[in-house]
Amino acid sequence: MGFTKPDLPDVDPDTFMQKPLMERMRILATDWVDNGFGSPKMVHTIYIAKIVFLYALGGVLVATLTSGLPFLHVSQWWNQPIVYLMQDSQTDLDFLLSLARRHGYVLLLQEEVIDSRGRVTRPAQLYFGPSNGTGLRQATVELGWGKSLTEFQPTLTTANQVKSVTVRGWNRDTKAPIEGKAAITDSDFNFNENLKELLNVCDPQTEQVVNEPVFTQAEADRRARDILLNQFRDMVTTSATTVGLPDLRAGRNVIISGVGSRFSGNYFMTQTTHSIGANGYTTQINARREDRGQSS
Repeated sequence: MGFTKPDLPDVDPDTFMQKPLMERMRILATDWVDNGFGSPKMVHTIYIAKIVFLYALGGVLVATLTSGLPFLHVSQWWNQPIVYLMQDSQTDLDFLLSLARRHGYVLLLQEEVIDSRGRVTRPAQLYFGPSNGTGLRQATVELGWGKSLTEFQPTLTTANQVKSVTVRGWNRDTKAPIEGKAAITDSDFNFNENLKELLNVCDPQTEQVVNEPVFTQAEADRRARDILLNQFRDMVTTSATTVGLPDLRAGRNVIISGVGSRFSGNYFMTQTTHSIGANGYTTQINARREDRGQSS
C-alpha cells in the first residue's frame, strides 16, 4: 500500500464482474482481512496529525491560557484540578452561589431595561465577584447623618473573630503537606484599620485551622485570606433608614458618612425594604461594612 495511492484488490475489473456473487464476496472479504479498507497511508497520517495538533495541543493551550498557570511548567498543572470545575446535580444558579460562598463573592443580576418604544436602554448583566463596590455594585449614593440618613443602628461584634487563619492541604506532586496562612497584620490585608486595632485589644482567638482540598501553596494562601476576610466583614453591620431612594437595592454598595471613623465608609447592602406610609416614602437597609476606616 502506497502513501498516496490506495491498495485495491488484485483483480481484473472486467472479468471480476462476470464472476458469481458469492465468489466476488469471497475475494473481497479475503482482501478486506489482509489489507483492511485499503485507504492510502496519507489518510491515517492526516487523522493522527489532527488528533495531536488540533485536539491534544489545542486543548492544552486553551486550558493553560485560561487557568493563569505557565504553559511550559507542565508539572504545576498536570495533576491539579484547576482547569475544570464539576457541576454535580446543581442548577446553574446553585453552582454559582456555591462558588461565590467559597470565595466570599457575591452574585448580582441586573435586569434588562426597555423603554416605551421597545428599545433596550440597559442590557441585562450578571456579576460574579467581590462585593467591594466596583462595577454593578459601585456606590452611587451617599447617606449623611442628619441629612438623608434619619436612623442608624450599627452593631459591632468581636464574637467568632480570629487574628489568623491556617488552611491545610496536600500536594500530590511533592507528597508533602501544604499550609496557607493569613493574618490581620498582613500588609496586603486592606480593611478598616480602626477595627483592626479594636480587634487586637479585644484579644480574639489566635488561630483557626481549616482542612480543605487545596493543592497548591497559592491556592491555600488565597483560601485562608478569603476565610479571614469573610469573618472580618461581619464585624460591623448596620440597620439604617433613609428618605426613599429607588437606587438603594440589595447587592449594591452605599456610602454612609458623618457617623465616626469606625462606622463611616462603604457598606454592602444585604437587604432593602422600600415603604410608603404616614411618613412618606422611606427605605430601610441592612448592610455590612466593606472598606477601610475613614476619618469622618
